[in-house]
Amino acid sequence: MKKIQSACAAIVVGALSLGTACAETPGPVYAGIGISYAKVSDQLATTAEQMMSTAGGTFSLDMKTSAASGRIFAGYNVHEQVALELGFLKTQNMRSNFTGTESHQISFSGSGTRKLSGIDYSVLLRPSQESGMHRFYGRLGGSYLQDDRSATVHAGTHSSYSVRASEKGTGWLAGIGYEHPVSSNLSIRAEYSHYGRIAGDSDTRAGMYGINLIGRF
Repeated sequence: MKKIQSACAAIVVGALSLGTACAETPGPVYAGIGISYAKVSDQLATTAEQMMSTAGGTFSLDMKTSAASGRIFAGYNVHEQVALELGFLKTQNMRSNFTGTESHQISFSGSGTRKLSGIDYSVLLRPSQESGMHRFYGRLGGSYLQDDRSATVHAGTHSSYSVRASEKGTGWLAGIGYEHPVSSNLSIRAEYSHYGRIAGDSDTRAGMYGINLIGRF
């Protein structure tokens, strides 16, 4: 989280300097950085519990499903009501701890980590200037994300092993937000984005509540 905060602070300083140097009327290109609170949801815990129950064992999982997320992005205003945007996002590690007993009554325990990273692409749609609602916008698009997981398992008193898994795939993206201008070249966005079918998995999704700083060129 400290790295994300430091990066945002650096962008703020740079953007303010850039805003001073830029012309009063910015062009159609923009770029920005944002931080979000990401809440991830899937069926991992339920599936693991069902598998252990079928095999005659028990399983308990304490899994953290939220983390800070950072995103950098660039866009192009095709029209006052339409913009195209490309971004790269990455979450912090989400950590979990688990314990259980398998069918032969051998106890096990372990811990794991999970993080998401990848690109998203979207179209931003706004009401017209005349409507008085131009600062609000909707987002529709897709993503290509990687879901990295790792776990270390301790079984019995002496044996232990580690496993890693990584999945990649496409998904969909939708969001709503509000953009507040700070100057002719700078603005701040508050946004909620929903990422569905993360890494191609129909059971994995994430909701992200974020704030973004944008510079226009």
